[in-house]
Amino acid sequence: MQRLSSLDAGFLQLENDRQQMHVGSLLLFEGPAPTYDELSAYIQSCLDRLPRHRQRVQRMPLDLARPVWVDDPHFLLDYHLRHTAIPAPGGDTQLRNLFGRVLSNRLDVDRPLWELWLVEGLTDDRWALITKTHHAMIDGLAGNELMEVLLDNTPDAARPAPRAWQPTGPPSRLGITASGVAGIARLPVDAARAVGGAAWHGLTSPGDLAKAAAVRAYGLASVGRRAVAPTSVLNGPLGPHRRWGWARAELADVKHVKKAAGCTVNDVVLAAVAGGFREYLLARGEDVDTTTIRSLVPCRFAPSCTGDSSATT
Repeated sequence: MQRLSSLDAGFLQLENDRQQMHVGSLLLFEGPAPTYDELSAYIQSCLDRLPRHRQRVQRMPLDLARPVWVDDPHFLLDYHLRHTAIPAPGGDTQLRNLFGRVLSNRLDVDRPLWELWLVEGLTDDRWALITKTHHAMIDGLAGNELMEVLLDNTPDAARPAPRAWQPTGPPSRLGITASGVAGIARLPVDAARAVGGAAWHGLTSPGDLAKAAAVRAYGLASVGRRAVAPTSVLNGPLGPHRRWGWARAELADVKHVKKAAGCTVNDVVLAAVAGGFREYLLARGEDVDTTTIRSLVPCRFAPSCTGDSSATT
């Protein structure tokens, strides 16, 4: 029985009908699409390396502590693997509309927190996969691992046969409650360890710790206020519906810019996004000299990770 991290549990708590806390991706393939049964057998063979995909979230009685991951005794792959086709003419517009609708709906928190959509009906002999996974279950690194499991480097790569799976029985109510109470009892110990880590960073007195905590709290609150402040036409009230768009670029061109500028691929992408914002705002007659666009970058909290980045167009 593994407990969700504080961050992952927070993603569940933050979710509502207007703020869906899942992430998605769209994979485009050339050639004939597999049948649903073929794809189902393929995904079934992958699940042994993706154990979280057959687990659901079990909340604690009275929410005494963070939820835990438990095997779903009613796991049904057919529920998570969806099959659809986009309407004619089957171009990018229809595909973007479908992806937006898929991402607009929340995942069922009583089931494993993922969906995979097989999409047919595309032009130019193409087909697509849409992945949709809750942020409590996946982050950037785990998303890359998921792609490594699903995708092969060669078309004839060996694929292990799916094995029979038996879910582990759910923890008893008494056991899960005792575990939560034990976790609460460990909080002072964890806090002491945190103090030790802070001392390692040069914070040795209770006064220093209090000041550092106050500065961090003020900084997070300040970032939050600035992030939601309506400073441009890009800000507005959130609704439940999502729209999806993309821009195409050759990775070789991005790497050429990276090498010439002495930066990273991510730096080039962020610069391109900032340039896109600038052109859009200029086209709407906005004053880009006084407009600041800020973005928050979620991360696993670490001493070297601030979780905030901002850029002025």
